[in-house]
Amino acid sequence: MRKLAILCLVMTIMSCKSSFFFGTEPVFTMGMSEKDFNEQNKAQMVFATDQGTTIYRTYHAKTSYKFFTFENEKLVRFDSGTHPDDYKLSLIEWYQNKEENQ
Repeated sequence: MRKLAILCLVMTIMSCKSSFFFGTEPVFTMGMSEKDFNEQNKAQMVFATDQGTTIYRTYHAKTSYKFFTFENEKLVRFDSGTHPDDYKLSLIEWYQNKEENQ
């Protein structure tokens, strides 16, 4: 019985540590507010403009980097990448598409 209790304790500790080492998956829905996003996720701001565009980055070892673009404090775009600066390429593409549509 004691071995079973120790095994359960070890399994519990290992499952808790995985989120510490790997990070947690971000929780989001398109259109959510920037404030709600920051309350629910550990994200790092990597880009901001005076026009109200902000990009946040999250990291999870199993799924790599995820980038969230906010315009006027609303989530409007989601991208993922393998490098911490992959948002730069998608940002250029996004601005080019945005200019073509105007």
